[in-house]
Amino acid sequence: MAKKKLLIVVTKANWGGAQRYVFNMASGMRERGYEVAVAAGTAGLLAEKLSDAGIPFRAISGMGRDMRPFSSDIRAFFSLARIIREEKPDILHLNSPKAGGMGAFLGRLFSVRRIVYTAHGWPTREKRFFLSHLLIVLFSWLTAVFADAVIAVSEADLQEASAWPFMKGKLAMVHNGVEIPALLPRDEAQGELGIRHQDAWQVGTNAELHPNKNLSAAILAVANYNERNEKKIEYTIVSDGEERAKLERLIAEKTLGDYVHLAGFRKDATSLLSAFDAFLLPSLKEGLPLTILEAGLAGLPTIATATGGIPEVIEDRKTGFLLSTPDPASIERALSELFSHYSKQYGERLEQKVRAEFSLDRCIAETAAVYER
Repeated sequence: MAKKKLLIVVTKANWGGAQRYVFNMASGMRERGYEVAVAAGTAGLLAEKLSDAGIPFRAISGMGRDMRPFSSDIRAFFSLARIIREEKPDILHLNSPKAGGMGAFLGRLFSVRRIVYTAHGWPTREKRFFLSHLLIVLFSWLTAVFADAVIAVSEADLQEASAWPFMKGKLAMVHNGVEIPALLPRDEAQGELGIRHQDAWQVGTNAELHPNKNLSAAILAVANYNERNEKKIEYTIVSDGEERAKLERLIAEKTLGDYVHLAGFRKDATSLLSAFDAFLLPSLKEGLPLTILEAGLAGLPTIATATGGIPEVIEDRKTGFLLSTPDPASIERALSELFSHYSKQYGERLEQKVRAEFSLDRCIAETAAVYER
């Protein structure tokens, strides 16, 4: 029997959560016997890793995150159309809003047998002007309507989509999954990150420097904490992004250069989690972030916003701390509570939960079942 052809599409080819999910799906589905190719915007680390793994990558000309309907988006639409027409996939697995919207329409146009869309947190939760919000809701709904199946990565996302019309029989919930990371020894990880104060509490974040990640609030919280406490927090943010200059200015304004570091993008970010005493993710909007799961497997007490699927991983004050409003004052209170009676039990309980419920093998198997429904 001929192998089924699977084309996985995502908007950008960098190395964020959606791209790591795509790589895991591509690798896992190839092991399950699918003939796999991946398409995304301009080449990045995702393309490099796929090449190293021997998985074909197709670059979508003009594809980017921002909406440019009268220029690059037109080019991206026709580029993706050409890729789908040439690949002739049996299954088209779409990820991220722009690639999802274009791909779902084109999949119908080219009569792809099975169109699957994974929603990595609905963009409807982002704060926008009313008209912009309305258009995003409409666009998200149309993407779901054109798809044959919609995978929500959390119960929260599933419940949101369940309220939309014409969703009966389309929705499935598949929690993200991760592999157990190989961690460097603590002193080696701290050396790699340039950590200066071994006597300080070490807090880490691995997140794109994007407004949705709310990192300025985290920096202000650390500034306030350090003003009030003898034992300081040294805060390291791993990754890069469009807000780097803004965050650098804030760090300089608060004279935090000795205690807050923007460590830049690291391919080995997961292996460096051993450098920290706690993990912080103060996002305004999330689906079910892989970084939370990896922090759990590293045994780190975790402070994160109660958004998307995060409350399905972290139980407040049992496996971590949940922020209902991720403003600087709330983040500082959670840091103060954690470090006033620091206990590794939060991280140990979180590790047990992630190992038991969020394995990558389970995620791949459940996604394959959606393909074959």
